[in-house]
Amino acid sequence: MDPRVPLARIADPSQAELLAARLRAEGIDAWVRGEASGPYRFTLGLMAEAEVWVPGSQLDAAREVALASEVDETLGRAQAWQPSRPGWTWPERLLAAALAAMIVALFVSRLVVMLAR
Repeated sequence: MDPRVPLARIADPSQAELLAARLRAEGIDAWVRGEASGPYRFTLGLMAEAEVWVPGSQLDAAREVALASEVDETLGRAQAWQPSRPGWTWPERLLAAALAAMIVALFVSRLVVMLAR
């Protein structure tokens, strides 16, 4: 039997579970161990850390998957901070200008009718 070796120690147990799930999806056996996975889930500080373990023979492949996961997470955060779109498109600007012109024309025509009386 291949001995298990620690791959990563992660402060958030849910993130450790996500990494283990990604490793399993890539065909790598993974186990999560830590105090937070026990019966008392409310933990603080170092007790909240979880370790992801893999077989020693799959350690190199697991490191690659973990690195890819970290890169994907980092890029995902970077994209989340960017605005969804820079501003109005030309058709939206044209529609807004036409609507504003119609409102001004309506206001001016009402004003002219009131002054004519």
